[in-house]
Amino acid sequence: MATHDYVIANGTGASVRSDLNNALAAIVSQNSSGSEPSTKYAYQIWADTTTNKIKLRNSANNAWLEVGTTAGGVLSVTDALIHAITVGRGAGDVATNTVVGNNALDANTSGANNTAIGDEALTANTTASGNTAVGALSLDANSTGQNNTGIGIHALGGNTTASGNTAVGSLALLANTTGANNVAVGVEALDANTTANNNTAVGYQSLSANTTGFSNSAVGKSALLCNTTGIIQQQLE
Repeated sequence: MATHDYVIANGTGASVRSDLNNALAAIVSQNSSGSEPSTKYAYQIWADTTTNKIKLRNSANNAWLEVGTTAGGVLSVTDALIHAITVGRGAGDVATNTVVGNNALDANTSGANNTAIGDEALTANTTASGNTAVGALSLDANSTGQNNTGIGIHALGGNTTASGNTAVGSLALLANTTGANNVAVGVEALDANTTANNNTAVGYQSLSANTTGFSNSAVGKSALLCNTTGIIQQQLE
């Protein structure tokens, strides 16, 4: 373990050789030491044996970036990009957000407690919190709607400002924009709903044609399929 200032002092042959050996020892050990090198350079590597972390000096030479561990782990102070897929917190660098996907949660400014997994999931979200989007383009138009859950390709894809919706299934609640507190479980369930609230649809294409009808309950394949604007209706298949 060694550090060095990487300045070879003038001296006798033996002293210069010793200084060179010390510099080489520092190089091959990645400046490993329990305390930071006294002389620091931009992009310098330091193996911190106190914290067991690998650190890289930043370009301004005024701080260390933690990039790995001496046990082989990888650390990152920013989102990682793996095969063009972002992994991390997304835009805004909010500690409680989780992002895995290309352009997922990439417009966020202050929204917290969001989870975006999939291509462009929650891509338009800016300040909204408490949303969960799993699937390509799920909740992709959401900007300020909160506490929504979209699981499946394009689930809640048109939602913009509405809150409290749950969509599980490909294209579920696809066209919903401002309708709130709806539950859609099944492929294309409530997929035409736009502004209606408090609907429950469970089953393939249940309440699929509903646009503005509210407080309806449909359970079963194609239940209340033809309903468009009717309210407070129930069907159990």
